[in-house]
Amino acid sequence: PFGTLEAEKFVGSLIVPISGEIVAVNSAAMNDPAMVQRSPYAEGWMIEIGARALEEEMPMLVIGRDAVIAGFEAKIRHYRLEGVLAE
Repeated sequence: PFGTLEAEKFVGSLIVPISGEIVAVNSAAMNDPAMVQRSPYAEGWMIEIGARALEEEMPMLVIGRDAVIAGFEAKIRHYRLEGVLAE
């Protein structure tokens, strides 16, 4: 984990998606968290990672808006089936 995500009644860990070291932190985004939502692919980046095994891990990453939405929807369905989320 490299931080936390807070949304209404949820607080969860932000997990680095690949192995490696954090080599840079965007202090501007840390001071203005809304920047991440306004400009996630430009000024709103959070950390830079020096990857250890990027080629091996790339196929496991979720890339692109549609894939991220589909992944969240799948997690929500899973959590509902497990009884973690109420209807």
